[in-house]
Amino acid sequence: MIPNGKFPAVFFLSLLVIAVFSAGCIFEEDNEEKSEPKTQPPEKDLSPLVAFEANKTQAEVDEEIGFNASYSKARAGNITYYKWDFGDGVKEEGENLSFVNHSYASAGTYNVTLTIFDSYNRTNTTWLFIGIFEHIHDEGRISATYPGPDTATHQHETVNDTLWVFYHIELDNPLEDPFTANCTLNLTIEGKEYWSREVDVQNNQPVTIEFNITVHQKVESNDTNASSTNETHHVGTYELTITANQGTVDWYLDITKGFRHGKIEE
Repeated sequence: MIPNGKFPAVFFLSLLVIAVFSAGCIFEEDNEEKSEPKTQPPEKDLSPLVAFEANKTQAEVDEEIGFNASYSKARAGNITYYKWDFGDGVKEEGENLSFVNHSYASAGTYNVTLTIFDSYNRTNTTWLFIGIFEHIHDEGRISATYPGPDTATHQHETVNDTLWVFYHIELDNPLEDPFTANCTLNLTIEGKEYWSREVDVQNNQPVTIEFNITVHQKVESNDTNASSTNETHHVGTYELTITANQGTVDWYLDITKGFRHGKIEE
């Protein structure tokens, strides 16, 4: 039995407790409805780290190049398999191929790729460009005698992956006479004159001539202008003609065909 005068106080106190409790429940429900869904963190990349280097990035035809992939690492497990693609149609693969050797049969630019597998069959790939150059040698003697000049001709071919051609020409007058040997050098590309020079050569005073040609590769174009569609510059048959206009001349020719503008550094 509630004493007189205390009933209203108890009653209102009970209502207050109920109201506070109800408000708390509603507030918690509202918070649950408004909370953002939790996002999963991005998956960590555990693929192998692939790296390799070549002991030379430019080499002569048939010169052996060494490739070293020992810098590669597995982020999980171990490296189990190597797949090499040398870019010339030759491939090599196996379990213990962190070191390999390869040579190229023709001049050009080659993209070497390496793919590595780890013990969880994860893979990764990287690549490296290799440039291969070619040396061509020729020599002879020409002598201007009756009825006229004497000539010597050297031909060679360039293709779309030839980026430059470097010429080294040596001329010498071998005869002990008072006359100066005179000769003309003429270079044609696909039958059109590209370069010409006249040279006097004294006895025991050899003349050296060097020059470089950048080879413009075939360009595929959608341009409706016929002059720029499938246009080819400096690709084809190169013909160097040396003419003895007077006297006797010994000539020596060294041609380097390669992948990069400029003379190969020894």
